[in-house]
Amino acid sequence: MPKRTGPDADGPDDFLGRMYRRLVGATVKSFLWDGDRPAFLVTFPDGSWREVQVWMDPEGNGPGFIAGLDD
Repeated sequence: MPKRTGPDADGPDDFLGRMYRRLVGATVKSFLWDGDRPAFLVTFPDGSWREVQVWMDPEGNGPGFIAGLDD
């Protein structure tokens, strides 16, 4: 079953959608390299910022996961 990620999605199957939607309206301020993976310094509309890294997956062994957006 596909994950629901639209604006009306809710429930535990929408974890990734809620996390990645945090990037909407954010601004990438700089690119960083931590030696192993790319990272970006990102500011959010509320003034907060995070270093967001691009990983393979949450455990680091599969494609397409952006780390650093979770709380």
